[in-house]
Amino acid sequence: AILRKKKNDQTDLIDVVLDKSGSKGTGKWTVQSAADKGIPMPTVAAALDARYLSARYADRQVLFPQGRGSETSSLQNEDQNKLSQLVFDALLCAKITSYAQGLALLAQAKKDHSWTELHLPQVLRCWRGGCIIRAKVLPLFADALEENPEIFNLILHPNVSQLIHQRQLAWRQTLSLAVAHGIPVPALSSSLAYYDTLCTPRLHSAALVQAQRDCFGGHTYRRTDLSEGMSFSSNWLDPSPEND
Repeated sequence: AILRKKKNDQTDLIDVVLDKSGSKGTGKWTVQSAADKGIPMPTVAAALDARYLSARYADRQVLFPQGRGSETSSLQNEDQNKLSQLVFDALLCAKITSYAQGLALLAQAKKDHSWTELHLPQVLRCWRGGCIIRAKVLPLFADALEENPEIFNLILHPNVSQLIHQRQLAWRQTLSLAVAHGIPVPALSSSLAYYDTLCTPRLHSAALVQAQRDCFGGHTYRRTDLSEGMSFSSNWLDPSPEND
């Protein structure tokens, strides 16, 4: 409906809306709460950063000719029907991960603050009653949490993960097109990174970060080949082999 709204001259109203996003604080408070509780929320954080960046309107006008400028190609040559379906599927996947992050935060808050009366499936049903974050997939999420109330992350439920699995190729293709055409899609890309991280059993980047923390700050690390409860600290700058 928003994209179909016209001006009196029948041109699109959206094209003359000033591209400086406002913010009332909800996103900031959500990201702050998630950080306090150690709950990853990259989708909301990326969306919040995108709003802050959009507010740097004058800076963007200066940087445009100095940066990528008009070197990227247009999307006009793409199959519009195919593109619409790709974007729809990508948006659905990102929305699912966003809901999963929010519900994980609520679940952790319930545990930390002993909110025994907080029933997440009922919360989801309340969201359907006119809430700004209502969606047609909420009943599926509510059923998933009713079936397994102790599930750590909504994406771990088979019915929900199947929704993403069926559309993840479109998700990746949409992001590839956006990057190729110089279109910033921070929330979509952060959502995919969140999903891929959860689906990766061995995160080599995290192992490298932990080794760097020990190398430069002596923060210690644990090893997968020895007892899980043991911590180690190594002289990483010494080229000699590490003694077990």
